[in-house]
Amino acid sequence: MKRTIKIFLASSIVEFVNERMIIENFIRNISDKFEEHYDIKIQPLLCENFDDAYTVARKQEEYNEKIRESEFCFFIFFTKAGSYTREEFETARKKFEETGKPKIYTYFKVIHDEKVEDSLNEFMDELDKTFTHFYGNFEHIDTVKLRILLALKLQEMDFLEIKTEDGKCVVDGEAVLSLENISEFVNNKYLTKLQVELEKINEEYYHLKPMYEKGKHDQTFYKHYSDVASKRQNLMDEIENLEKMIFSVSMRMIKDDMHGEITQRQKEAYRLFELGDYDGCMAVLDANEIDDEFLREEKRDAKRRTARRKKYIREYKTKIEILQVMTDYKNRFDEITECYEKIIPYALEESVELETVYDYAAFLSDQNRQKKSIEVLEKLLTKITDISDYDKSFMGSLYNLLGVNYDDQSDAQKAEEYYLKAIEI
Repeated sequence: MKRTIKIFLASSIVEFVNERMIIENFIRNISDKFEEHYDIKIQPLLCENFDDAYTVARKQEEYNEKIRESEFCFFIFFTKAGSYTREEFETARKKFEETGKPKIYTYFKVIHDEKVEDSLNEFMDELDKTFTHFYGNFEHIDTVKLRILLALKLQEMDFLEIKTEDGKCVVDGEAVLSLENISEFVNNKYLTKLQVELEKINEEYYHLKPMYEKGKHDQTFYKHYSDVASKRQNLMDEIENLEKMIFSVSMRMIKDDMHGEITQRQKEAYRLFELGDYDGCMAVLDANEIDDEFLREEKRDAKRRTARRKKYIREYKTKIEILQVMTDYKNRFDEITECYEKIIPYALEESVELETVYDYAAFLSDQNRQKKSIEVLEKLLTKITDISDYDKSFMGSLYNLLGVNYDDQSDAQKAEEYYLKAIEI
């Protein structure tokens, strides 16, 4: 039986005529692929597709009912927050509080020279203070497309493989979206710098390559060609790795918002991350402030210890993931290590945020600290009393990393034991 996932797109029709049409076409295109492979239909719901869309005063309750039927609501704003869009948000919020659906995502187009109505600022302030709701920013509508894809994966279709490859967002092996217009990629200054360098080196590389193919050159030419080709490959590898790390933070933004446990500090850090302001991110995620706030609350209120420690871990995990993206920052590995060492004892003690413990072990393994990584992973396993409580891919990755680490330590027996457990999953 075919399954249908409904996505309601709410915005000012006047301000976003083209963007709404672009998103609708994007959803229909991915729906065609999902129907073919998974028998799942993704249905975009836009009020202009209903009868008499512009006589909205008489039709608003019909639109509200469509919202109540949806799995997702995406709200996009530019210079104003109109009364009908506000009503739609309130309808979605009330239904979410009753049933857990629709999941609500809100995005504001970055303002440059346009005049902003008071209604927009009032609504943004209300989102922050009243609803404690995370909202993102976008310059180009492709940013919202990516958020839709990630929301679908994390909420409804966890079997989807979504990754970055060659400057594209790839879903189950097929490129569906370019990264070149998505906020956190285009605003990353170091990524832009690498891409400019690659463009320049490509000019020289493609000039030299036909000459190289013809042969019969002296050693000076071959050495120069080799240096250019090597530099080009290194740049391509660095760009690919950086895009993957940026994408990891993009995924974390949606995941944290989905769980509804995102803190005010994380919200602001994620917004600055989208804008490419990494210095701002580090200022918001100030370690001294995070530690002082945590320790004060630890002394004042013992009853909420677990929830408080989860918040502490999540804020430091956000800091870690953004530090990982800052590949031109020479002290990042030391700071990442320091952050992990603060939060891992609490994660293990409370048996919370255990994926962060795995991430720490993977980080240690990448730093060629396999012995310490094994120690962390073995402690993690003692906290997992029922494997069925955990995602299969998480457990498979855990066992596989243990196998890799023991393999690197020349302990073939233990390596095989964990490889076989990974294979079984």
